[in-house]
Amino acid sequence: MKSKLIRIYSYINSSNTTWILESLRKSVLNLLYKNYSRSISPINNIVILPQKICILYVCVILFFFEGCRQNKTIDPSSVFSNKVGNTYQYQVDDSILNKTYSVYISVIGKKTLENGSLSQIWIFKYPNFVDTNYVVSHLDSVIFYNKTGNYKNSIYIFPLYLNSEWTGSQAYDSTQVISKSSLQISAGNFSNLFIIKEKAIGNNYGLVRNIWFDQTVGIIYQKISSLNFGTRTKQNWTLINYSLNNH
Repeated sequence: MKSKLIRIYSYINSSNTTWILESLRKSVLNLLYKNYSRSISPINNIVILPQKICILYVCVILFFFEGCRQNKTIDPSSVFSNKVGNTYQYQVDDSILNKTYSVYISVIGKKTLENGSLSQIWIFKYPNFVDTNYVVSHLDSVIFYNKTGNYKNSIYIFPLYLNSEWTGSQAYDSTQVISKSSLQISAGNFSNLFIIKEKAIGNNYGLVRNIWFDQTVGIIYQKISSLNFGTRTKQNWTLINYSLNNH
């Protein structure tokens, strides 16, 4: 709710001011201060519309924002390649362990999860263990579930665009497209990459991940910094090689 109120305020602030929008702007600021006073400065000496009218205006703008988001909805399978036969190789530079190693990823088959979703089985081969993700393309989302098929590791909402944002699997998880960039690496030259910042907070856990993301290929490069029950991780992943099943 907080992020939507802030987006509403930014939209109103960039619009031609009318007395209605000005009243709504002040109302949103007051709603933000009332509900999130720890992070929002108080707004003093302003006149706002009655609370019921303010709530009505806020609901109308929320409806407008949701309508805009739905109009941008696309089938992620038409963009992101989530097909059996895809393979990826990443070089991982781990500055905490002072090691460099390769991770091999292959999409080997399909599985229906307990929630009824049809997923693709992604196998991650590390030097000393193998992990599994179940990846579901549904409506406008691509969701990476962990090996249990119950916990969402990552979520991507398509189409990606600058400043788009969404929440993750937990209440305090947030993901935002913060900029665009190009990257030249051994796997190729990639332009129009979306830089996605993911933050997650939980009990004895914290994560910050910056991802250079191609809407077709997926993760081209990423920087990961995490703390999990006192164990710190700091890694850079670089795509070395990949093959997509285009059939």
